[in-house]
Amino acid sequence: MDTPRSGLAWLLWTGLVCFFLSTHRSGAAESPSFDFQALQVLIQAGADSTVEELLAALPAAYRSHYVLVFSSRSLQQASMRDPRAIIYGGDARLMISFNGDPSQRGYDALETMAWDPDAARFRLREIKPVESVAGASRLQVSEVDPARCRLCHGTPPRPLWDGTPFWPSVYGERYRSNLSARERAGLSMFLQQQPTHARYRSLPNAERFAYRSTFAPEAKSEYDNTGQEAPNAEFSRLLGRLNAQVIARELREGPNYRDYRYALLAAAEGGCGSPADFLPSSDFARVVAEFRGFTVRTADADRRRDESKRLRALNPSSGLGLFPVSLAASDDVTAVRFLAEYGLGLATQGWNLTFETSRSDFRVSPEDGAALAVILRSEVAKGDMKVEELAAMRDYSAPDRYCVYLRERSREILSRAL
Repeated sequence: MDTPRSGLAWLLWTGLVCFFLSTHRSGAAESPSFDFQALQVLIQAGADSTVEELLAALPAAYRSHYVLVFSSRSLQQASMRDPRAIIYGGDARLMISFNGDPSQRGYDALETMAWDPDAARFRLREIKPVESVAGASRLQVSEVDPARCRLCHGTPPRPLWDGTPFWPSVYGERYRSNLSARERAGLSMFLQQQPTHARYRSLPNAERFAYRSTFAPEAKSEYDNTGQEAPNAEFSRLLGRLNAQVIARELREGPNYRDYRYALLAAAEGGCGSPADFLPSSDFARVVAEFRGFTVRTADADRRRDESKRLRALNPSSGLGLFPVSLAASDDVTAVRFLAEYGLGLATQGWNLTFETSRSDFRVSPEDGAALAVILRSEVAKGDMKVEELAAMRDYSAPDRYCVYLRERSREILSRAL
């Protein structure tokens, strides 16, 4: 009997659905990067009508990367026994979160945040079960970036996540440190129910959260370089790389970017001098003074951020005065932020992944800062091949030819533009 669909299209569609359903349920195979499009295929297939069924249908390899939040400020509540799980896969391009107690706020929905590579943005959606006219349950995907989600995540939305080396209210709070007694007690309650829990049983290898080596590397693995990153640190690293792309896009779209592109690149690269060195000499004294004030305000924001993180810690009095709770200010990152605000008129608080944007300035690890530099260098090199050539020969000496070139080009362009 003829079908209303075209034969080829129908075969492709049913083949794709069967592939996803078979490989995702068995865990035997996985697409290179499980993304939101793949998630929609599972939902549209119609076989997964509950949150629990959809979680179980996700590829096992994707489900293996997750963090556990025991005190949440999001729409999804959490507790030490029933934490909020955030699954982020191997690249954080699709994040799915849920909690485990029906009495908790947000239990009825999966929250998703998906990376849009074309727009270099994160997209928010909720997935909830709804009843059809016939009374059957099916999963429904919300519109993109629901208003209630943007209240916390901002516009455009961004992930909310503390940075290395301290994650208050997340199991494994302290980087490369043993779990506290209260963390061990909470995890024990969670792990007792996890194997048979309707949702948490979809999280593979949960028992590793009780292992000391998961969070505090052993000497042998350190020596052999065979240890794995702790989940919180891995998640931070992956988000940082994506956030570098968001920042680069905002810089490109900012007014005056073309005029300041060499100065921004020099700041991101590091070791090339202060922002004032890349602006016209007539502005030198004023820019030096403004940058000095900017760094003071940044340091003040650092202190407010650290105090906020201490107050959210499981045990704020447990040696946190000696423990660095977050990354210190980076001269390179501070210089990029200054130029973005001074030259492009951008508000850089939106670059921050922490919840308290009013108490914290943008921080990245050295690796993430290097990722931003690579992106900006590639952008500038599209119109100036000499940039890549000199960058490859950089010797980091006092008269580094690469830095000298960026400085001369920046001053030349800005002298004409300003």
